[in-house]
Amino acid sequence: MTKSLRSLIVSAVLLSVWTGCSSTREIVQSPSWSDVQIRAQQLNSWQLSGRVNVTYDNESHTPRIRWSQMGEDFNIRLWGTFNIGNTLLAGNSEGVTITQDGQTKTAETPEKLLLEFLGYEVPVSFMHYWVRGIPSPTSQAQLRYSEDGRLAQIIQNEWIIDYIDFRQYQNLFLPRRIEANHERRKIKIRLIGLRWEI
Repeated sequence: MTKSLRSLIVSAVLLSVWTGCSSTREIVQSPSWSDVQIRAQQLNSWQLSGRVNVTYDNESHTPRIRWSQMGEDFNIRLWGTFNIGNTLLAGNSEGVTITQDGQTKTAETPEKLLLEFLGYEVPVSFMHYWVRGIPSPTSQAQLRYSEDGRLAQIIQNEWIIDYIDFRQYQNLFLPRRIEANHERRKIKIRLIGLRWEI
């Protein structure tokens, strides 16, 4: 498997949406941002589009992304220039399937699918939460807030997720740019120019 193909597959599986270096300090969370995160937790159906950049093993790839989520069901499409490398990742709680260039692979979880393709695991199921600006409820997380009380960073399972920009959609504030870094595994993921439909 070529590095460019592996990179596109990593993008799809990781997003089944990261190293920002914004200056933050821990402060008391504002009540208003608590309400924002509660509403984000209640958001079960949505679509986002933009670009995702994945850097690992000295290789970088930046496909376009369209992610549709309805409850536990998701479809993530990734494609490059002139539709090269069109990849579809689809799944739910029962399993995950990735299709590219007419070839299909199935696994019980995104983590297992990624392990089979790359030989190591990352907590890809967490991305469903991180992309909305909330930590996964399955493990402990450290949250940091900017001086104006907005979420600036989530640290969870050795991942550092930096929130660069939020935009308002109805009564929600959702990320427009997210950057994440796993230093030990040397993986960087950036979600850029995100546009939401809710």
